[in-house]
Amino acid sequence: MKSIDHDSRQLQRAIAHYTLLEILEVTILKCKQLQIVNGWLTTEAANFENRRVVFLGHALPERLQKQFSRRLERSQAATADVPTRRVVPWPPKYREPFRKPDYPMIHHRYREDWVGLSVLWLGAMATGVAEVSLEETAESIKERIAIFGTRMVERPTIHVNLGRARALVNAATDTVYAAMAETDARIAARAMPTEGDYFRQTSAGMQAVLLCEEAMKLVLRVLGGNGLREGTDFERRYRDFQAMPLHINGHIDRITEQLGRITLGLDSQNPF
Repeated sequence: MKSIDHDSRQLQRAIAHYTLLEILEVTILKCKQLQIVNGWLTTEAANFENRRVVFLGHALPERLQKQFSRRLERSQAATADVPTRRVVPWPPKYREPFRKPDYPMIHHRYREDWVGLSVLWLGAMATGVAEVSLEETAESIKERIAIFGTRMVERPTIHVNLGRARALVNAATDTVYAAMAETDARIAARAMPTEGDYFRQTSAGMQAVLLCEEAMKLVLRVLGGNGLREGTDFERRYRDFQAMPLHINGHIDRITEQLGRITLGLDSQNPF
């Protein structure tokens, strides 16, 4: 690589020209060559001790190339000698050992898998968002006037959409809270959870989110384009809700495929 001064435009052109150069990562080597620190170009004079500095491979002087090679060899040769007694087994399905009666636990509730509980929590949160969105929408349109002077509360389509949204939110709430009650009862009785219980939790939370997702779309249909005006409460809730069905723990593609295997009497495959 040709010598480059500290003119930012020259640095940009150099980076663009050498896009295929190998990137080498080394620990603090004071060098006036072209540097990229934390992913950003820098030409500032600074003390980079105790930080990670990245150099374009061909910009390293020969003496630094040798230092880098020696450090790389030492890091690859270094191994940790850990006594076997300190190695904790980590099975692919780490939830399974928790269900064994002879496996010690601080409290019986910890035998319930945290992923299943997290999906229940996600479903419960979704019902809260959908519930308040529905209630506030119903209240806000009571005095609104639609096209040609018709009051919104008198339009049959408003009744249909809000009625469907109400049924969906009710169903979502019943679904997720029933699974939560089953979990609480199992913990109180000190009953061991099963793989079926785990997918009962994840599927209930997943389905609650999907029901609420449909309800939110119906509420938006009632509000129309005004519902997406930036700064309104519904716009914020609707925007934030979009992340709920996409959460990996309760994602429909992940849960339903494994639930189908359980239904057919096959073993589940998900590690979490």
